[in-house]
Amino acid sequence: MDAVLVDSNELVRQARELANIPDRFSSIFANRGWIIYDMMSLEVAKDAIEKAETGDLDQAEAYLVDYYNVETVTWKLQTMNGVEAFDPGTARKSSKKGIEE
Repeated sequence: MDAVLVDSNELVRQARELANIPDRFSSIFANRGWIIYDMMSLEVAKDAIEKAETGDLDQAEAYLVDYYNVETVTWKLQTMNGVEAFDPGTARKSSKKGIEE
């Protein structure tokens, strides 16, 4: 029974840690133009936070820049292809429709 309580306490700790990542990230990086978003790697965000909290904010930001290599950006752009709001053809049709009405 004690092992179950220890495991549940650890799960609670991990859940709190994960829940705090977005706020911690924003408080450190927002004034440099970075925002955390739903598809950003939480491990990358966590690592950047840890680097920044050691006192080297420039190194932490360099780590974020390095994360966004060609492969990562290409993959993220490809995932946006399926979102109608990001389809340039749909956007043009919507804007023309608004003008015609």
